[in-house]
Amino acid sequence: FHLNLPFSKYSTEIVQVHSNDEVFKLVRDELLMEHRNAVEQLESAHGTIQQVQATLSVERVGRERSDAQREQVATALKEAEQKAATAEEKVQNTVQELKILQAQRVIEGEEAKNKLEVQANNIHTVQMQLDRQQYALLFVVLPVAIGLFCASLAYFLAVDLLPLPARSWQRWTFLVGVGLVPLVIACLLSSRYTSKRKNLSDWWLGRFIGYVGKKGILAPLLFTASAIYQGGAWDWFKSLLVPSS
Repeated sequence: FHLNLPFSKYSTEIVQVHSNDEVFKLVRDELLMEHRNAVEQLESAHGTIQQVQATLSVERVGRERSDAQREQVATALKEAEQKAATAEEKVQNTVQELKILQAQRVIEGEEAKNKLEVQANNIHTVQMQLDRQQYALLFVVLPVAIGLFCASLAYFLAVDLLPLPARSWQRWTFLVGVGLVPLVIACLLSSRYTSKRKNLSDWWLGRFIGYVGKKGILAPLLFTASAIYQGGAWDWFKSLLVPSS
């Protein structure tokens, strides 16, 4: 009989056999060959699959490492951003605190300056009052007291010393003159005293007493002294020119 084998390289040929054993042997050999080929193909495919799996495993490990590194980088970046935000917030808070502190210091400085100015004005006012009180005591009260004391003392002395025929107005003129001597001296010394003290140089009482001393007392005294000196010098000059008989 004829046998057609479609699954082998002999599938296009017509094999004539004469017994079942040969057919079975041929089929077995053919099947064994196909099995070996299939096994080899399977082993080759299995090796390829293993290589692919190994490659995929390496790639997966690399991807996992890359993902882990990316996560670490993202975490580090996030932490750095948080630290930067925290640092910026601290800087802003510090700047704000410095501004507030500076404003407080400016306010405190202004307050201290105002207090110092007030204290300086108070000290100046107190010093001015003390200087004026001292001036009034030295150049008004004390000269008046000394003048009254001298006039009183001169009055009791004049009763015994002055001659009895002296007129009463002469006696009183003498007493008033004695009493005015301390005031005259005070008026003459007032300008020199007030010129060294600013609190007194522009005060009306000091200016008035100084004016009286300069214009009312010193100028007439100088004029009188000059007239007396000139009169005495002229008499002496005449005595030299005209010999005495």
